Amino acid sequence: MVTIALAAPLFYAGHKLRTRDANDLLKADKRQPVLYLRPFHNDGEKFEQNLAKIVTKIGPFIAIGKPGEKLSTLGANRMYVSNSEWQQKVLKLMKQSKIGILHIC
Repeated sequence: MVTIALAAPLFYAGHKLRTRDANDLLKADKRQPVLYLRPFHNDGEKFEQNLAKIVTKIGPFIAIGKPGEKLSTLGANRMYVSNSEWQQKVLKLMKQSKIGILHIC
């Protein structure tokens, strides 16, 4: 039982390390992206991981990453931008995206 309790966080961290940067993903996958906008306090919710399983069939699932985040959260692939440029980046991504998903809570 102790082994399982120790293995789960390591598995989760390893999966996060393998997550592809959204900028790299957009270069490799030429489909229009699915943009995910949410408050950062929703990061880490199982909802986003489940949503990713569905929407990645439509296009690359991308989001802006939380500033200062060391490992990206599972779900949408993150891109990181400065505080001064995030609004311009989101507007550009909205124009490029096939679908935008806004999670309000």
